Amino acid sequence: MGPHDSRTEGNARQAACARSLSRGPRAAAILALLLAGCTVPQLDRWADRAGNRAVDAATAEIIAPRREQVLVPGGVTATAAPAAGERERLDLPVAAEKLVALSLRDALSIATRNNREYKAQRESLFLQGLSLDLARHDFGPIVNSTLNALLGDGTGTPRSVSESGSIGVSDTLPFGGELQAALSGRLDQTVNTTGGAGTDPSTASSAVDLSLSQPLLRGFGKDISHERLIQAERDILYAVRAFELFREDFTIDLMQAFYGLVALQETVKNQRDNLAMLEFQAQKTHALYEVGRQNLVEALRAENAKLDAQNSLIGVEEQYQNALDSFKIQLGLPVAMSIDVAAERPAELRAGKIDFEEAARCALANRLDLHTSRDRIGDRGRAVAIAENAVLPDLDLGVSYALDAPARDDPGDLNYSAHSYNVSLALALPTDRYAERNALAGARIAKRQSERQLSRDEDQVVNQIRAGLRRLERAEIAIQIARQAIQISEREVKRAAFLLEVGEIDNRDWTQAQNSLTQAKNDEINRIVDYEIARVQLLRDLGILFLDDDGVVKE
Repeated sequence: MGPHDSRTEGNARQAACARSLSRGPRAAAILALLLAGCTVPQLDRWADRAGNRAVDAATAEIIAPRREQVLVPGGVTATAAPAAGERERLDLPVAAEKLVALSLRDALSIATRNNREYKAQRESLFLQGLSLDLARHDFGPIVNSTLNALLGDGTGTPRSVSESGSIGVSDTLPFGGELQAALSGRLDQTVNTTGGAGTDPSTASSAVDLSLSQPLLRGFGKDISHERLIQAERDILYAVRAFELFREDFTIDLMQAFYGLVALQETVKNQRDNLAMLEFQAQKTHALYEVGRQNLVEALRAENAKLDAQNSLIGVEEQYQNALDSFKIQLGLPVAMSIDVAAERPAELRAGKIDFEEAARCALANRLDLHTSRDRIGDRGRAVAIAENAVLPDLDLGVSYALDAPARDDPGDLNYSAHSYNVSLALALPTDRYAERNALAGARIAKRQSERQLSRDEDQVVNQIRAGLRRLERAEIAIQIARQAIQISEREVKRAAFLLEVGEIDNRDWTQAQNSLTQAKNDEINRIVDYEIARVQLLRDLGILFLDDDGVVKE
């Protein structure tokens, strides 16, 4: 291809560009139609995808490897989340027409979808994902464009149309610089309003601009210029860890409420059985009084014992209903909905002998909150480096280049013949760095504070493990004591029944033995619940409590 052909092809491309600019109103209309597709629902879908994508990536980075790297002390079985899709979620009826008996798994599944605080935590995590997506957008190529059209008319002046457009892109460079490129064009046209023959006079112009700015001292380096992006990426990891810890605490709280209802169910049953025994005894004593084989005092004592048992049953039933209503709120369900909980007792004792030193070491290695505390020391370290950089002199390099097509009468004959460039180097001496000096001192103090905070957090974790092991041991002993108390009370009831028959004791002694047996049974289920909550809480403190998407603990 010869020089003449090259110029011909270049002029053809310039003419095509000018014709595009001369169709500014039509281009603006097309752009308006395209932007009309960016409706609010579409923007919502884009935001959902962006936020969830950031959260899912951070979750995969934090949660998935956790089960493989966890340290488990001897005597403890770590939980493990079941595979995705292992079970379907419960479809709870909306109307309160049919009593629904919920298992613990059902309750956890419902709560993770309906509990208000749980939703708020998920939304906060999603917003953190959006913040990361925005930071990534701000540090990537950013395109901007404009179209303008101006119509001028008046008495004694010709009608004129001015159309202009530009498109540009800017990007933050790896070492803190900024690169910008822009293409602009303008078409000015005077409209022939005389009605005579001829063309409307017009002029067209276009320009290409490139610019680069790069700090060489203060502000130089990716760690300095991209700190907001780096911190946003760290913050999403911290948010995922915090949400996972919230889920663990949420599950433990709901388990405690669920098993508390189970314990109240058994307490109601025990109280009803006790009332049945006392009613039978009252009837028997009254019959003996009628035939003269028992005195009035004993008959009245038996009747009072029955009334006391009825009153106790009413109180326990009221306590159960109140707790059930609170449980509905905890699940995020309407209080008017008719639900109940299945009679699911916690499993039998499962923890073995746990060595404190080994448990503490595992907790220090596993706990997500300690990982965050350690990572925050790194954040403070970067802040110190940034503050140290901020006290340096300002030395900035600037480079710009412009290529212009001057205004011509023929819009199709644009010629990019004019060009210019500039190179600048600007130095600002650090004569006033008082604010930066103070910021550097503050950054170093903040780093030392974060180190002390980590030490404090580790001490608290060790203390939690020590207290958790004590609580678990105490709960295990309490179960044994409660079961021994049941055995003793059962023997005492049999003995009291025999002595009552032979007349060696009165109804008051027999009633006391019967009530003691009921109380021992109530204590047993409460101690079992305490043990289960203490066991799960210890797993949480050790950092080995794993949940599925519904918050269900998988053993």
